[in-house]
Amino acid sequence: MDAQPKKMGKLRASYLLAAESFEFLRKDPEIMWFPVLAGLCHLVLFGTMIAIMLAIIPFSESEAPNDFLLYGVLLVWYLGAAFVFTFFQGALATVVRKRIEGENPTFSDGMRNAQGRIGKFFIWSLIAATVGVVIQFISDKFGWMGKLFGFAGSVAWGLLTFFIVPVLALEDKSVRASLGRSGSIFQQTWGETLIMNFSLGLFFMMLYILVIVLMGVTVFFGANNVPLMIVGLTALILLMLIIAVVQSALSAIFKVVLYEYAANGKIADSFTPELIIGALTKKEAPAA
Repeated sequence: MDAQPKKMGKLRASYLLAAESFEFLRKDPEIMWFPVLAGLCHLVLFGTMIAIMLAIIPFSESEAPNDFLLYGVLLVWYLGAAFVFTFFQGALATVVRKRIEGENPTFSDGMRNAQGRIGKFFIWSLIAATVGVVIQFISDKFGWMGKLFGFAGSVAWGLLTFFIVPVLALEDKSVRASLGRSGSIFQQTWGETLIMNFSLGLFFMMLYILVIVLMGVTVFFGANNVPLMIVGLTALILLMLIIAVVQSALSAIFKVVLYEYAANGKIADSFTPELIIGALTKKEAPAA
């Protein structure tokens, strides 16, 4: 008998899907290396951008660089950040897809596939960076109307491109076709996608707040014991980084799992078929 959607609230379904995503991650913790490496690359990129800005300021005509330089540096930052994100999330998507298909993929499998699509990833990153700079320029230069347009544009662009990385990494389509494909898959899964991301974001935000509160407590009670305070703060910072890595991995797993079902009708062994089917809103979603 074909699996039927489970009737339950979106928040309840989101919680269960998050738990199943975590179980998927627990069985294959190697996945976490991708967000770890992405985070390290972002730190290097951020440091490079700071160095460039510090180098530009002395040669500018005023105390601060002009708009051309600022938005030029912003474009480079957006391009680098988008490329790093797309590359490592694409590699992660490869591993998740192979796991769903019953294979036993390795870290190298994901990196190999990402390297084979590096040109497409770069083109997409350039497009994403350009759109980001245009939205930021409008937001900066046109008052409250610009800020309103910038916010609306950012939200719309984020929704349209939500599944762009799995499509780029797992399908042989052009960047333009991949953008349309991403929008189409989002239409199938929009309800669960939005609620799931809100639920995950809220859950992890509470964890971050808890860690920040613990930092404050550590500083307050450790003021008379500086070495102990430093050890405590270091441990809490490390905990926050681990939380960020897990959050990134869980979000990527959930995205690929929804993509795989919406695109190919496949469901990972770690996930409840009825739950995944219930996450889709379009009647023409593939049968399990």
